[in-house]
Amino acid sequence: MKVLVDVTPAIPGKSGSVGAFRNMMRLLPDENSELELFILASHEQQAYYEKYLYSEDKDRIVFIEISKKSFSTFRRIIAQNILIPKICKDKKIDIFFSFNPEPLISFRRTKEIFKIVDLQFLESPHEFHFRKRIYRRIMGQFKVRKASLIIANSYYTKTQIVKHYPHAKNKIRVIYEAFDNQLFNTRTSLNTIKNNLRNKYGIDKGYILYVSSFRPYKNHLLALEAYKILMDRGKISHDLIFIGNDINNYKKSIEEKILINGLENKVKIFNFVHHSELPMFYRCADLTIYPSEFETFGIPPLESMACGTPVIANKSTAIPEICGEAAILIDVKNIPSFAEAIEHVLLDDNLANLLKEKGILHCSSFCWEKNVHETYVEFTNL
Repeated sequence: MKVLVDVTPAIPGKSGSVGAFRNMMRLLPDENSELELFILASHEQQAYYEKYLYSEDKDRIVFIEISKKSFSTFRRIIAQNILIPKICKDKKIDIFFSFNPEPLISFRRTKEIFKIVDLQFLESPHEFHFRKRIYRRIMGQFKVRKASLIIANSYYTKTQIVKHYPHAKNKIRVIYEAFDNQLFNTRTSLNTIKNNLRNKYGIDKGYILYVSSFRPYKNHLLALEAYKILMDRGKISHDLIFIGNDINNYKKSIEEKILINGLENKVKIFNFVHHSELPMFYRCADLTIYPSEFETFGIPPLESMACGTPVIANKSTAIPEICGEAAILIDVKNIPSFAEAIEHVLLDDNLANLLKEKGILHCSSFCWEKNVHETYVEFTNL
C-alpha cells in the first residue's frame, strides 16, 4: 500500500495538526511492514519531522519537497494542484490523505481521504474574508463529493458535515484526535518546571491559563469580564495568562479591554509559545479555562488534564463530548456564573484535586496509537 500525506499547511510550532502528522509518520509504519509512506512537505517541515522518526522507519518514509521554505497560501495551493496529481500518477499512490480540499483534479486510481477538523468558515463566516469563505465553500463541497472517505474528529463534527453536506452522510467515520502524551504529562518534577518557567518567562506566581488563537469566537473578552469580577471581589490574587496566535489583528481588541478594565498588571499575553514549551505553562497553572464558543474537537483541555491541571470549559459544540465529566462545563455567556466557577476551583483544594484525578484518567483514552490504528483500518477498508 502506498500512501501520500500532504503536510504543507501544518506549520511546526504553530499548527495543532502538526502533532497528527508527526505521530502518523511515527506510528503508521508499524501497522503494515509493506506500507510505503510519501510525505509532501517544505524543506523546513522535512527537517522538523525527520527528528521524530524512528531510525528503522526512515527508509520506508519518502519526503517529497514542495519548496525550500514556507510560502504564501496562494503559491502553496497552486503547487498542490500541480504536484499532487503528478506524484499520485508517477508513484502509483493508492491513498491520498489530507486535511485540505486541494487538488481540484480527480484521480483515476488513487482514493482520497479527506479529514475534516475545521468548520469555522461555516459556523463563524463573519470572521473570514469573503474570498476565503467562498473558496472554502466551493472547494469543500467539491472535495466532499469526490473523497472516498471523510474522517471527522468528533461526532459533533460529523453532525455538522451532514448538516452542510447531506450527501456525505454514508462515507463519514469518526476518529478522535489526541494529544501528545510524550510532551503533556506529569512525569517531570513540578519544582523543576516552575524554575524553568521563572527563568525563561519571569512567571513566579499563581495564574489562570487560556491557550487559544486570538479571534472573536474564542471568547477572550468574556474571560476578561469574568476575571474582572474576581479581581473586584479580591478573594484571589492569580494572574491571567493568554497564549495564542493573533488572527486578523484581533488581539488589539483584547489589549484594549485589558486597559479599560485596569488589568494591564494582571493579564499577560504571549503571542507565540512553541508547542514544546506549552507543557510547563499547563503544569504550573492552577486552572485552565476554555471558554471557546465553537470547537470541532478542542485539544487544549486534554493537554491541561494530562498535565494535572483542572479545567473549566464552555458547554458548547464538541467540548462536552471531548471533556466528558472530567471538567467543569458551564455557559460562559453567564459571566457571573463563569467567575463563580473559577473562584470555586481556585479556593477549594478538594474540588481541584478531584478534577486533576478525573482529568488524568479521562485524557488517557485520547492517544495517537489509537488514532493511527483506526485511521489505518479505514485505509484497508477502502
